[in-house]
Amino acid sequence: MADSNLPQKSFWLISVPKKESGPDVFDELNRKVMSLDVAGEHYKFEIPDLRVGTLDSLMTLSDDLSKIDTFVESVVKKIGRQILDLLGKEKRSEARFDINDASMDSFVVRFKWEDARYPRRKSLNELTETIQSQVAKLDEELKAKSAEYNNVITAIQQRKKKEAGNLLARDVTNLVPPEAMIETDYLTTLLVVVPKTEVKSWYANYETLAPYVVPRSSQELHSDNEHALFKVTLFKKAAEEFKNNAREYKFTVRKYEPSEAMNPEEQKKLEQDQQRLKKTLSRWCNTNFAEAFIAWIHLKCIRCFVESVLRYGLPARFQAMLLVPKNNKENKLRDVLADVYSNLGRSFAAHDEDTNPGDRFYSYVSSDISLDLKYEKD
Repeated sequence: MADSNLPQKSFWLISVPKKESGPDVFDELNRKVMSLDVAGEHYKFEIPDLRVGTLDSLMTLSDDLSKIDTFVESVVKKIGRQILDLLGKEKRSEARFDINDASMDSFVVRFKWEDARYPRRKSLNELTETIQSQVAKLDEELKAKSAEYNNVITAIQQRKKKEAGNLLARDVTNLVPPEAMIETDYLTTLLVVVPKTEVKSWYANYETLAPYVVPRSSQELHSDNEHALFKVTLFKKAAEEFKNNAREYKFTVRKYEPSEAMNPEEQKKLEQDQQRLKKTLSRWCNTNFAEAFIAWIHLKCIRCFVESVLRYGLPARFQAMLLVPKNNKENKLRDVLADVYSNLGRSFAAHDEDTNPGDRFYSYVSSDISLDLKYEKD
């Protein structure tokens, strides 16, 4: 279930042509949506003059921008979800997704093009390629850093899983001192789990389970609520017979695998590595979430500019605006917009929930800026 404390606001970024005369298009729409009570918030969205280039280049770029927008948004939200994972359930509500000392929605509402990051003297293609390569690099870094962290987490979890359960289920190697195991050309040591109710039977019978069992070689090494772990030494050639006969007495021979065992020092190092990698990944995510988000909103700006020029022509005289629909009034707001901008053409599939959002057509330029991280973990 999504956490109600997390960012969930969704903006509609729309643009319409400016009027040669008469009321300002923003003021006109503002009066309309407020009087009908269909939008909770309504802002101007400032898009600077960008280098237009040729019509062919704009059309090609427009086709690419939809895919790039989807990719960049996915990376932004992937980093955001990683931040929440690292915080854990108890501290998730403390998460802050600040962008240049502002909240995510405040940054969107007050957006100003950052020419130092993305110089407007560059072409739209160059700006888009810069954003795409920047975010692709962040995506690769996130994959590498999260994989390194998750590998350590997995190793710790596997170790805990091996140490969980009773003596029949858990790994027993770490319970056995290395010096307790005798291995020579002829002799071997077996580890045997015996139900506590059968311990007397073990002592009475273990020397008779196979020939060549070393007398009085049994030693109890560990016990839990239900079982005891014994070692016994015998000739190697009798080991299989001993195992087969032990089963008839409900004695279970367990493997000794020192190559897979982890000593306490290794366990401690893993836990230290986990904390170190968690801090490193958390720092990286908090820094680069903002970088990816800033890149994404600039890309939204480029996309709105390109689609507006293609839709309304040159010179680029249009007004971009942000709308936040009121709950359960999205369709009504679309109806209002379709009515106000009916002179721009017809809207198709505006209310059809089965229609892919990318296939819906409105008489005005429209795209979504959803701040919802789509975080569904408990």
